[in-house]
Amino acid sequence: MTGTSHVLPLNLIGSDSFGNTGVPWHNFSFYLKDWKEGGYSTKDKPHPRGEVVVGGVCVANGYYKMEKETAEVFFKDEDGKRWLETGDIGEVLPNGTLKIIGKWLRGFSLINTTNFYQFQIDERICKSWLTASLSH
Repeated sequence: MTGTSHVLPLNLIGSDSFGNTGVPWHNFSFYLKDWKEGGYSTKDKPHPRGEVVVGGVCVANGYYKMEKETAEVFFKDEDGKRWLETGDIGEVLPNGTLKIIGKWLRGFSLINTTNFYQFQIDERICKSWLTASLSH
């Protein structure tokens, strides 16, 4: 992730928590945003799920000399706080920590201009009998 500092949330020393990113630092915030195309919602049960949006001083102003790409994923709120839509799919656990459960890339086009999303490719790979045979 080039749009943020490498330290966002962190598991604390002595924490017996596994499988999550830990707790947010004092100058960092995150929230989940519904991702309808992928079927994730902040109202999902038992835990809210969606695209991870991060904010704070750790978020860059944008991508260098890439105004269009910057406008697609970076924004400032009414208080001037910088935010980034990460493309990570997360789940908020009952203790308030964030668990990353997937990744998606905004639509990209192949030569024939058909749009694909990373999750569609991942799903097909996981369902392939070739991939299944490698895991046994």
